[in-house]
Amino acid sequence: MLIFPPNHHFSLQVMEGSVMNKLYHVANEKDSSQRPLVVRINGSIAEQYDLDRTQEVDIMRRLLGKNLVPDLIASFQNGIIYEYIPGDKMTKSEFTDVKYLR
Repeated sequence: MLIFPPNHHFSLQVMEGSVMNKLYHVANEKDSSQRPLVVRINGSIAEQYDLDRTQEVDIMRRLLGKNLVPDLIASFQNGIIYEYIPGDKMTKSEFTDVKYLR
């Protein structure tokens, strides 16, 4: 699968804050019309919590039709690639604030 065209110029940045996975932000520096992506490499710590990565991808695919998750570009044995959506991390207090609950 070709994600960026040949002779591309892309940036790769490590994303901070993930506890279980390695996250990388990938962007085409020459063509801003190409959406940035996130490459997620699943961490081995997830096995301790018995996470079902296959089920996780299946759920993401179902939620795509409802526009509740970013576009899933690819999945592979130890990770996924999905569309990057800019935003901020929620704080602990925001998780319990009723304005964020539906």
